[in-house]
Amino acid sequence: MLIPFGMPQEINVNGAQRTSFFPTVQATARQFGLAIVPDPRPEAGSYYRSDHFSLSRVGIPAFSVDAGRLYEGHDRRLG
Repeated sequence: MLIPFGMPQEINVNGAQRTSFFPTVQATARQFGLAIVPDPRPEAGSYYRSDHFSLSRVGIPAFSVDAGRLYEGHDRRLG
């Protein structure tokens, strides 16, 4: 879910870095001017509890896409 606070300046692609598809994700983020930020709560283990993990284990590049906390015209505390 991407909340409509405005144009995101960063994005979290939780799990993408564990796939062979990550270079494509990085290139696409650059094309859109988005910085890739790390999972804000890695201790929650959300990637390992998601359907994406089961798919990735068998070679399917699956991951979550979430907006970060920085939006154009706002400071990071908004998100």
